[in-house]
Amino acid sequence: MIRTLVITIGLSTASVASADPGLEAFTSYYAFGDSLSQDDKLPQLTPPSLDGRFSSGRVWTEYLADVFNDAGKDTRNFALGGATAGAENTTPYEGFFPAPRTPAQDAQLAQLRAISTFDGQVQVAQATIPDPGDNPLVSVLFGANDIFQKLPNVVAEALNTSDPLEIPGRVAAGIGALASETVGSIVSGINKLHAGNDAFDDFLVVNLADISKTPAFGAWGIGAAQAELDALITAGAPLDDIRAAAIQLEFLSADPSFAKLASLAFNETLAAALAGVAPGIETLDEDIQISVFDQAAFLEDFIATSALNGINVSEPCTPSFTANAGISCVYVTDDAGNIIGLDLPQAENFFFGDSVHPTGFVQEEFGRRVIASLEGQMPAPVPLPAGLPLLVVGLGAFGLIARRKTKRAA
Repeated sequence: MIRTLVITIGLSTASVASADPGLEAFTSYYAFGDSLSQDDKLPQLTPPSLDGRFSSGRVWTEYLADVFNDAGKDTRNFALGGATAGAENTTPYEGFFPAPRTPAQDAQLAQLRAISTFDGQVQVAQATIPDPGDNPLVSVLFGANDIFQKLPNVVAEALNTSDPLEIPGRVAAGIGALASETVGSIVSGINKLHAGNDAFDDFLVVNLADISKTPAFGAWGIGAAQAELDALITAGAPLDDIRAAAIQLEFLSADPSFAKLASLAFNETLAAALAGVAPGIETLDEDIQISVFDQAAFLEDFIATSALNGINVSEPCTPSFTANAGISCVYVTDDAGNIIGLDLPQAENFFFGDSVHPTGFVQEEFGRRVIASLEGQMPAPVPLPAGLPLLVVGLGAFGLIARRKTKRAA
């Protein structure tokens, strides 16, 4: 029987978890995941991206890595935007290197594809990490891209029935299967990394935020989808393109939100799998110890608080970091509408940098909370980044850190 200890952390900037003096300090840190964890790997991204990040500022994994770097410990970031937990990934990375590509660009594209899945990141890590020490920390955050890429087809298949009464059950079954498949890939990746080197036995796993809270799946996304459909109809676009746009609009307009249902199913399945009670999903090796950071609770509360403090939480600064549509809150234009400069601080007036990714101040607070939750096992005194004025507002409890089998120092 696995004993679970639940620690609740408050959102007051002065609050941290009480340290257990018996916990062994981490010796290194390695980040695995997707765009929420990726550092400056994609300089092709458009404003307000900070130096190739899917954010207007540094991301949470970098704040965590700072603590290790300041202590002279090894850190690596294998995360990549668009990466999936599962082996299938339809992210068009070739779009970052339009043809004709140079040999150097071909090599860069190959490097991106090599880390475009959790299994790929594990393989690269196993080939490149010389010595993680005896107590490395590994963070794992996947799942959103598996849902983005597969959920529309899951829903379309569920709706393909002549009996409307069957639809709720078919949708639930399809979403449940997608959650199990995605979580199963996460568990498999954790086990594989541990099997390659049993020093990798401490994992910080982050669940998913409610995807339906992002602009892409809210009123802004529905409006954008409607505008795209209207434009295609007006332009006399091919029928297949119009049909695809209509399906996308129907998908986004569903109530309850398919994205919300998928997020909940994923988090419930992840919790069950990490506790070893998820049917059909392999169990974690008994020596593996898991901490779970509740991103869902954190972002739900932080969105509400940010809105009260005048932050725009319903619209993105730019529609997409990957597609330059000439629209961004940071563009400075002349009277004719020509872009003549950038006002990057404007991005911090928005909760979301693009339709699904949070801006810099959100990532900073994310990192602060993760660091606070791990106090007692960090390799040096925790230098929490300076807070923004917004963050000193009193906030309620935001989440949980669940620990399996606390490791004790010898």
